[in-house]
Amino acid sequence: MNCKKSFFKKMFGIKRNCKKEALSDEEIKKIVYSDTSEQYEIFDKVKSFAIDWAKENNVSLIEILFVPLHEFPSEIHSFYKNKSDVYDYSISGVSKKIEEIFQNALTESDFFDKHNERVAFYFDSEENIKEKYKGDFYLYLRA
Repeated sequence: MNCKKSFFKKMFGIKRNCKKEALSDEEIKKIVYSDTSEQYEIFDKVKSFAIDWAKENNVSLIEILFVPLHEFPSEIHSFYKNKSDVYDYSISGVSKKIEEIFQNALTESDFFDKHNERVAFYFDSEENIKEKYKGDFYLYLRA
């Protein structure tokens, strides 16, 4: 059985016997970020909407990750399929549209009022993650 630890398991020292069923990353997020559960709930709804929008508009949006930070702006990392997509979507305004989707939805949900937070947006590619981080999105976040 593969006992590879996830980002959350490594970062917070959560150990499980490999023969037993391990905690999922989602379960660990709930434990570690219980004080930010509402933030994740809001983010997950907006993420679903953004990914649906991308599919409808033939945008190769692969993944979106939310990183809540308390003394710095929280981060939203969006990943396109290819490195060239990062540049192309920046020039064409697609990346700006994804930022707007999040900003509008977060504003409407009172995210900024409730959590007194700012959000920083980052765009990268799955291709880059595979080349530099062995395909591990969480390793990317730790770099």
